[in-house]
Amino acid sequence: MGESHFFLHDKTTNRFERITDPAVIEKARRVGKEHVDYVQIWTKDPCAQAFTGLMNFALGKPAQQVQLNGTEGGPVVFKWQEAGQSG
Repeated sequence: MGESHFFLHDKTTNRFERITDPAVIEKARRVGKEHVDYVQIWTKDPCAQAFTGLMNFALGKPAQQVQLNGTEGGPVVFKWQEAGQSG
């Protein structure tokens, strides 16, 4: 949904003031202030990186695919040795 910010426009300074106190927001919505000519609510888009991090934390990070190649892109060669043998 994103994050919403409540702003009041102050006529005397011609600036926007961010309001975070719920009581002040409710009062401004109902009554308004003498020096305030209007209010605005600005919404910031949700953060995709935060959502990804939350899902990775809650559900676990998805497995990543790894491709193995041998020398010069050829096949991978596995050699088994018995314990105690070298080379």
